Amino acid sequence: MQRHLGLAASLKTVLSGALRAIEFAVVTAAGLLAFVVRHDTLPPDPYLFAILVGAGLTVYGMQTARLYDFPMLRDVAGQAGPLTATWLVVTLSLMGLAFFFKVAEDFSRIWGGMWLVMSFAGLLIVRVWIASLIRHWESTGTLSTRLAVVGDPDLARELGRQVENDPESGLKVEGFYRPPGLAGADLSFDQLVARIRANTVDEVVIAVGGDDLTSANAVLEGLREVPVPVKLCPGAAAMRVPAARISRIGGVPVLDVYEQPISGWNRVFKTIEDRAGGVVLLVLLLPVMAIIALGVRLSGDGPVLFRQKRYGFNNNPITVLKFRTMVQAAEGDPDVRQAVRNDPRVTPFGRFLRRTSLDELPQLWNVVRGEMSLVGPRPHAVPHNEYYASLIGDYLGRHRVKPGITGWAQIHGFRGETATQEQMRQRIEHDLYYIENWSILMDLKILLLTPFVGFVNRNAY
Repeated sequence: MQRHLGLAASLKTVLSGALRAIEFAVVTAAGLLAFVVRHDTLPPDPYLFAILVGAGLTVYGMQTARLYDFPMLRDVAGQAGPLTATWLVVTLSLMGLAFFFKVAEDFSRIWGGMWLVMSFAGLLIVRVWIASLIRHWESTGTLSTRLAVVGDPDLARELGRQVENDPESGLKVEGFYRPPGLAGADLSFDQLVARIRANTVDEVVIAVGGDDLTSANAVLEGLREVPVPVKLCPGAAAMRVPAARISRIGGVPVLDVYEQPISGWNRVFKTIEDRAGGVVLLVLLLPVMAIIALGVRLSGDGPVLFRQKRYGFNNNPITVLKFRTMVQAAEGDPDVRQAVRNDPRVTPFGRFLRRTSLDELPQLWNVVRGEMSLVGPRPHAVPHNEYYASLIGDYLGRHRVKPGITGWAQIHGFRGETATQEQMRQRIEHDLYYIENWSILMDLKILLLTPFVGFVNRNAY
């Protein structure tokens, strides 16, 4: 049975848009129901206004956290953390608004608690339902985009293999076709046009070598009048470059392979987060740091603080501060050997500091100075940095942002000793994922999880 052309794309757009309305309604309904349960009547105008503000903030927060992106909608587990962090931000925002406008006393705290809990439960139920609906539609082919690949046979099949290896894309290769006028084992170009007109192809990708302009132009000319999206895969090089978008230089389309991370207003927000958050945390933790400093002093001869050169933003050297955790001679080790389990160089008090990551607290001063961020890739000692940069191709990409006290890799367990190259490679993959997907909410999630899974970890010793 034929489907209408573009049905999968239309369904995705409609579903994403409808979810915004559904979640707005869920938060609104939860607020009304909570008031009825609590007071056995409908809420007055101030409550109605607060409910609508909360519903609006929820949709805005979900949008900012990219929780309406289709790949996210199908992944229940992947949504749990961002959804929880977003709802916490919404809750704190509502509390902040109530405090700022001096209306907190005008609202029932019991009602507020009921509203927030019922809303969060409702949002979780909706997300689970949507994910199950998406998976059902995918299993029946309703949400699959049927892809036709035309061009060089080797490139076309390599692209087909990459599509098969990415089941999250929702793409299915409908067939391989040869350009007009060429003979070969693949289906003919006329058959491609016929299938497009029969609505059995949703999208076409032209895969040709960089010097095969004749074939590319012939395909483009032949597809000029068909109502399907047509994309160009510019040769084998495209198989190896990161995800990119199209822009124009002098009217000529070009691929944006690398973009400056955390730029524009995002950079302003990140700077405010670091400087303001760094100052607040430094002031709040000064008593704890004073006690730790005393413990370090009593643990043996040597300075309280350990200073070490590391590479920071743009691969420029910075001096990172830590509480000393080893005997003084070991801290000056020119080889900078990584600490291992039961390392004799580590003092008893230092072992406690390293296990809880409290030795990292002086780096708040690095944050206040603008050399580090609260969240970012952890800086490595100079010899380790240079060693792994020579082994892992994307390693130096982590220096495109400031290093952090904690990071995406740390809350996923990639911290402490890296005994193998594979362990370091996985850490780098997490660092690069953070850089490419940064948001304020992502930073908030990392900061909230760090005390539970980042500071205390089995790999910390």
